[in-house]
Amino acid sequence: MRELTAAAQWLDGQVVVDWWANEMALWEDYSGRGPRYDAPEFPVLQTTGLVAGLECGLGWGLKPSQTTESFELRPISEVPEAQVIERRETSVNGIFRSRQLTELPVGRVRDVTVGFVHDIVTLDARIGGETLVSEIRCTVGGQPLVFLSGEAEEQQNDSLVFKRLDNAVLIFTDPTAVDTLPWSR
Repeated sequence: MRELTAAAQWLDGQVVVDWWANEMALWEDYSGRGPRYDAPEFPVLQTTGLVAGLECGLGWGLKPSQTTESFELRPISEVPEAQVIERRETSVNGIFRSRQLTELPVGRVRDVTVGFVHDIVTLDARIGGETLVSEIRCTVGGQPLVFLSGEAEEQQNDSLVFKRLDNAVLIFTDPTAVDTLPWSR
């Protein structure tokens, strides 16, 4: 757990110059018209992993990771420049598309905090005997960012329900939006 916390907090003080991700559609087949990646009523990005390109030439990565009982966030510090460059290719493959996340802020990172399970305050909450990294919060260029372990689940009526501790990284530029999403119980 200390290793994951240290990898997340390594980002504090770094300067982000760009963000790249493998974005996953919120809807696989929205009303029979194919994948849909965004909607104003759901202010969230869903990715299978992302890399922040840093001013120092390295990168910082974040991906979902399956544990024995669930999923958690796995931060990766000091991603080599070659891997950062490799991520910088735009492509589309079914419900996945690799792209630059220009909607995310750039600049100096501050105030990195790591949340475990569902409660950012309770550092030793347990699920199945494991402490899970459920969220990472920070400010970038003075703007808040929240990274959460979870996933959007498309319903038959084209609505979405969000599930925590699942196999995607959910990204919010408005921390209050986390509480406005329809979460499954």
